[in-house]
Amino acid sequence: MNPNRKSPQKFDSMWDLITELNAAGHPDDNLWYKGDIRAGEELIFSPRYFLSAACRLIGQRNSDGKWTTIYGYDDPVLPGGPVPAGAHNLAEMKDTLELFVHKGDGPVLANE
Repeated sequence: MNPNRKSPQKFDSMWDLITELNAAGHPDDNLWYKGDIRAGEELIFSPRYFLSAACRLIGQRNSDGKWTTIYGYDDPVLPGGPVPAGAHNLAEMKDTLELFVHKGDGPVLANE
């Protein structure tokens, strides 16, 4: 492992993960997410993983309901990178997500 990179981190809540991603240089307007898929439809208010502006996977929800960062999540962000296709911008959706994902407990669906 590169000694200059942070080790992957584990969090109890999505909001704690977002705080860590922000601290690592990923502001909300440069974070995108994809939701769980149920019956072929994306549940946009049930985030599953987070992507950076460079379309890199940098955080995800595990089957135990815990959130983890992905090795390399703290790599520098290049402004103006490609926008992840079909993903939702956190800055645009954050107010609405706060209604669906309570602070301190991320959504865990029954059949995970």
